[in-house]
Amino acid sequence: MLDEDELCVDLCNGALVCWGTLGPDRDMRAGMPWEMRSWEPQVWFLRKYWFLVGGWEDEMWRSVRWWHGVRGEKIEGI
Repeated sequence: MLDEDELCVDLCNGALVCWGTLGPDRDMRAGMPWEMRSWEPQVWFLRKYWFLVGGWEDEMWRSVRWWHGVRGEKIEGI
């Protein structure tokens, strides 16, 4: 059910994005990795690994909804 190599490839290819407003370049990619709010899991990752990340009310989906709300975006397919 879980291909560990594929999971590692997905994690290295943008499954989780660290956002923020601190750092020398002052853009959204200058997030602080120790701040939980800096992390945005990608919707494709949550759908693919639903059996690991939990459901709509769990922490990772709450983070996705928060980041999409900040940007005024709608989560596709929901």
